[in-house]
Amino acid sequence: ISTEPSQQEADNWSRNIAAEAQKYGIEERVDVIDGGNLAVLIEMSLGVVTVKSTVGVTALLAYKPVLVLGWAIYDQEGLSHQSSMREFRTSPQAPDADLREAFADRLNERTYFRSIFISMPAMETGVRNLANGSRPTP
Repeated sequence: ISTEPSQQEADNWSRNIAAEAQKYGIEERVDVIDGGNLAVLIEMSLGVVTVKSTVGVTALLAYKPVLVLGWAIYDQEGLSHQSSMREFRTSPQAPDADLREAFADRLNERTYFRSIFISMPAMETGVRNLANGSRPTP
């Protein structure tokens, strides 16, 4: 389990998750990761389980199987795993390549714009790009 970067109480999440895992007897299968390189974690994974995070989109774009526990726009037949957690653990359904490509194209076309929000100049550029309707270059 990877904590959400915006979570201010990662320690509490870690303790709560460890307690729940112990309660169900699965503590040897559950690790809490606070930080790390998301791209590397996804690349090394066999699949991703998410509630509704953009991590699911990132995993789909990396052609990884994704199981969605909440509601997400990408939780669709052919994109995400549509069966149980038990089945996901044993035979996860990878995204259909053509559908994944169409989904990625639509995201780029309709939602993404060029920017990195790590500094004030970058934020200003991002807001300017958004206001001007700039789209990323392929």
